[in-house]
Amino acid sequence: MTVQSQRATVAAIKLETTTGELIAPTAAGDFIPLKSGYSLVPELEELNSEEIVNSLAMAKSYTGKESPKGSHGAYLKHSETEGTAPETALLIKSALGAQADAAAEYNTVAGSTTAVINVDTGEGASYQLGEALLIKDSTNNYSIRNISSITNDALTLNFEVGTAPEAGVDLGKANLFYPATSGHPSYSYWLYSASGGAIQAAAGCKTTSIAMDFTAGQQATIDYTFEGTEFYFNPVTVSAANNKLDITDDWNSCGYINECNI
Repeated sequence: MTVQSQRATVAAIKLETTTGELIAPTAAGDFIPLKSGYSLVPELEELNSEEIVNSLAMAKSYTGKESPKGSHGAYLKHSETEGTAPETALLIKSALGAQADAAAEYNTVAGSTTAVINVDTGEGASYQLGEALLIKDSTNNYSIRNISSITNDALTLNFEVGTAPEAGVDLGKANLFYPATSGHPSYSYWLYSASGGAIQAAAGCKTTSIAMDFTAGQQATIDYTFEGTEFYFNPVTVSAANNKLDITDDWNSCGYINECNI
């Protein structure tokens, strides 16, 4: 039995400009946290034929296009910088389709109630339905609420806070992911295995499902599954400056090639 070590195995994702065109990671920020239970496997679609033939056996099936599949698990956590999306944001955006990052932090003005948060003139246009507010009320404790409706500069909360905040209470900077009818981004997924230094990659990936687990007393986890259009194993990069393959032949006394370096 072969035991493969998972230690030092890392994953990276890269937004694709053209869907299905593999793009390699180039910066530390392209690498994302990875926990045990991950997978990346090559698959080919099998096209079954329902043609009626003069036989008890089914009609011959055909091999379709590539359809690599994978899963990526991580702990659900913040980027630790307010207003900056988490490292796995692209996986979430690929599933839902759209992302909005708050560019500025606003605060409450006079007249806010337990159900409605008032912001300054014109600031209501900066918020969206479903966006989270971190109501930083140092007197009555911090609260997190989502916006259920917006009327000019009045933000109605999905459920009330205990005490109406005074004027000047900051409201945080949220990263909002929300459904879109089109424009779901694709990404290249890279898996650098600690076993033998193998590199696997898939292009044209889009997140197909997201599952979150909030078990009491334990760390919250988030699991992504995705599918792509092309699979690669130890891919060779060819560019304008790197466009040649050098082969070295080393013949031994028996006339066999000992190794071939490419």
